Amino acid sequence: MHLYSSGTKGLILNMLSAGEYITVDLLQSFESEQFASGFMQSLEEIGLEYNSSQRIDFTTTRDKTFVTGGRQAEKYYGKFEN
Repeated sequence: MHLYSSGTKGLILNMLSAGEYITVDLLQSFESEQFASGFMQSLEEIGLEYNSSQRIDFTTTRDKTFVTGGRQAEKYYGKFEN
């Protein structure tokens, strides 16, 4: 299972656990293999076994949460300012 978010900027790690497995997805909106390589090197250094897929390029379209998400903080903090 993978979690994808529309309009994601920067670097995001999603972690899911099912049964005896933990899945970590590294999502980034920029070109670089540095973070994925560093993460896998860290796993090797501490002796954790892992499997890694190749890079998966994807694009998601903006959904309604993109429109409403920008106003949520405005509504929340507005309650305390009154």
